[in-house]
Amino acid sequence: MEMQNDWMEEALKTSKERYQDGDIVTGKVVGVTNDGLIVDIGIKSEGLIPLSDFDKDEQDFKIGDPIEVLLLRKESKTGQVLLSFQQAREIRHWDKLEQSFKENAILDGVIKRKVKGGVNVEVFDNEVFMPASQVGLSYIKDLDTMMDQAVRVKIIKFDRSKMNVVVSQRVILEEEMLQKKEKLWAELQEGQIRKGLIKNITDFGAFIDLGGSEGLLHINDISWGKVKKVSDVLKVGEEIDIKVLQLDRINQKISLGLKQLSQDPWVSIKKKYPVDSVVSGKVVSLADFGAFVELEEGIEGLIHVSEMSWVEFVKHPSKIMKAGDVVQAKVLAIDEEKRKLSLGLKQVQPNPWATAAAKYKIGSRVTGIVSHLAPFGAFIRMEDGIEGLIHVSDLSWQEKISHPQQVLKVNDRVEAMVLRLDAKEEKLSLGFKQIQENPVAGYKAGENVEAEITEIVEQGMVVMVGQKIHGFIHVSQITSEFTEKPTAGFKVGQKVIARISKVDLDDAKLSLSIKDYDKGVRKETVAKYTKTTEQKVTFGDVLGDQLARFRKKE
Repeated sequence: MEMQNDWMEEALKTSKERYQDGDIVTGKVVGVTNDGLIVDIGIKSEGLIPLSDFDKDEQDFKIGDPIEVLLLRKESKTGQVLLSFQQAREIRHWDKLEQSFKENAILDGVIKRKVKGGVNVEVFDNEVFMPASQVGLSYIKDLDTMMDQAVRVKIIKFDRSKMNVVVSQRVILEEEMLQKKEKLWAELQEGQIRKGLIKNITDFGAFIDLGGSEGLLHINDISWGKVKKVSDVLKVGEEIDIKVLQLDRINQKISLGLKQLSQDPWVSIKKKYPVDSVVSGKVVSLADFGAFVELEEGIEGLIHVSEMSWVEFVKHPSKIMKAGDVVQAKVLAIDEEKRKLSLGLKQVQPNPWATAAAKYKIGSRVTGIVSHLAPFGAFIRMEDGIEGLIHVSDLSWQEKISHPQQVLKVNDRVEAMVLRLDAKEEKLSLGFKQIQENPVAGYKAGENVEAEITEIVEQGMVVMVGQKIHGFIHVSQITSEFTEKPTAGFKVGQKVIARISKVDLDDAKLSLSIKDYDKGVRKETVAKYTKTTEQKVTFGDVLGDQLARFRKKE
């Protein structure tokens, strides 16, 4: 009996020395009451932990369960052992956080609620703070969308004395992104075809995530055809095959191409669409100068307004077609270097100019309607697709016409003469004055006429023969005598007799010469004198004889 008491005293002494106030120890539940749990930690007395020390989901303990507690006091004034489950849990929680901070460990957590400046993340059954800037790689405006999401975080700030812990998911994502980026750039080569995820779309192209780095797919490299709006072709979140066109390893820039996955349609264009072949295509857009027609993706041709109709003047292509129409056209020209294709719409329709030469023979008289007037002449509509031009110079033989409206007006029916025809160039020249009598047609070179001087110029004298015929006497044709100013002694309104040296039928003008007329008069005088005297005399004889008579008169 004495030996047993000695052993008990030794055991109590050992327990008292083993545990100190403030230690975390593992005990055993030996009793469950309405007030709490009775826990034995191996010292002389058992401790009571009140139920208020547990959360609701932590109150399901039974006798024999182990439990970790904090020894607050081995012996209170009342002789009880004071224990705390909650404080033991908090100490262990902070121990784990501190160890994780020191080891730079990755922790699993769940975002539980939004707070000012960020969110609270549950880690080790307690909540810690994560700033909004640390939730993702980029700033997330709506944090409500992150609630209850599982995250991986690292502790980036730890102060146990102030009970301050800050965690970040962003540092993990950045580390992983850096690893992916390094791996990607080690693999990347120009010409590679890779999978990519469309991350963002702009007016000039799309940014494609290749798994560690983003590359730019420019709008011009999306399709061989014209892309007006990137979002019409690509969608954010879509995975696509993409070709690496160019790598800038210094600045870490990647140029990507989508159209390069297929052959350039212009490579074989001359075989597909040879000149003079008839093709079918869809009108994709209209401009003032013509219509663009898509034959296939990447191949567009232009139908110029001048190639739209044989029979009418097309001011705007909308008068003939609209976007979306399917039309047939003829290939007129191909410029592979400039990637231009010229098409003709009228060329698949009958050409009225093909038979124009037989209808409008040069010199024949034709009738048409004045369609419109221009300062240089009047356009005459002969039939659908054929118009002729009467130049202002061909409106009148004598009158100086400055504008065709002086003679004609729109919708007048006129008769004209065919002067020239070029079916290839689609040009028909008509003459209005040519159907009227040419006022100089009855005159011949060598005839003498009386003319009235209407204007004296440096080159000679402008004269009028009769009422409508214009003539001109050059200074060299006024006199055969040498003089510095041959026109001296002449004045406007004076009438002179001159000889016609040239008849200009095209312009209805006469070239005259007073000098030739004087020579003719002299020859006639000599001839008459010779005939009268019935002997051969010279002009000098006649002149000497007349001079002698003149002196007698003096």
